Amino acid sequence: MTDTTHGYSVWLVPEGAVGEYLQRVISDLSMKYETPTFEPHVTLISGMDRETEALEYTVQIARRLRPFYIELGVPQRGDKYFRSLFAEVKETPELMEANKVAQKVCGKKEIYKPHLSLLYGELGGEVSLHALAYVRSRFQQGGGFPVVNLFLYKNEVDPWRWQRIAGFKIRTY
Repeated sequence: MTDTTHGYSVWLVPEGAVGEYLQRVISDLSMKYETPTFEPHVTLISGMDRETEALEYTVQIARRLRPFYIELGVPQRGDKYFRSLFAEVKETPELMEANKVAQKVCGKKEIYKPHLSLLYGELGGEVSLHALAYVRSRFQQGGGFPVVNLFLYKNEVDPWRWQRIAGFKIRTY
């Protein structure tokens, strides 16, 4: 595993039918390629070290946002462990503003490239091409999901050990 993550992160998680569909795609790929399974998500911000601080930041972010929509694009291959196969995420003004708010609240400055991972792992070129063809044959293009909640996750290096800490409703007024 060449690309690692740890600490706390805020996720945008598809719920309902879209979330269930994406979870099936991720689980099927995980079983087919013997890789970790994980909950479908778009990371809004990561790299927070302390849980109490991460909880407070997530509450503050949720209070400053309004619900918005994530638009998913075409599945792609990547060259990083946590981006082996992923769906592109359209960089809408609402999503990019949500990230700016999160960066400001957390005191971070980073380049934000949103995506929704579908498969983690270090796959060889041929296997990676087969995995991409497999996912493109099953993936429903042009969809997306509304974001009405933020979820705080504790991320260990091993995705099997990731855990949801809390969820917070985005303000709706």
